[in-house]
Amino acid sequence: MSEITELERRLTAAMERIGQGLEGLSERGTPPAGADAAPGDAEGEDAAKLRQDLEDERLVTAQLEERIKALHRKHDERVAALEDELSKTRKALKEMGQALEKLKKSEDLLQKDAQALRAAGADVAGEMINASLSAELDTLRAARAAEKSEAQAIMAALEPLLTSEAKEEK
Repeated sequence: MSEITELERRLTAAMERIGQGLEGLSERGTPPAGADAAPGDAEGEDAAKLRQDLEDERLVTAQLEERIKALHRKHDERVAALEDELSKTRKALKEMGQALEKLKKSEDLLQKDAQALRAAGADVAGEMINASLSAELDTLRAARAAEKSEAQAIMAALEPLLTSEAKEEK
């Protein structure tokens, strides 16, 4: 972005110099065409030099405009790529959130079942209670793993943003 600003500044300065040169020509009453000026005439040489400077500045201006257009295209492509990546990340986070929500609901149901089994402990065989508790532990482990992967996905999404901000600050 700073390159674009620098190019715009240079373009503006070039246009001001062109304007000053044209004002100088009109103040002296020198016609823009060099056909009337004699080859040895100082004003004719001056006008020819100013015309050449004007053409040079036009060339520089055209080159700068092309560079600005190229920078804009590159910037637009980068923004589009980042927006696409952000969209994919948001979609993945949404899907992960939905899976985590299902897992939490399942965990709640398992906990209720385990409490019911504990309450009916005398009437129910110990193996059923152990199986229920084992399932509950497995659900808790899965929930922990889902939360861990969610945290990693968030960190992965934030990392490019943080590194690009750090680069811009330098």
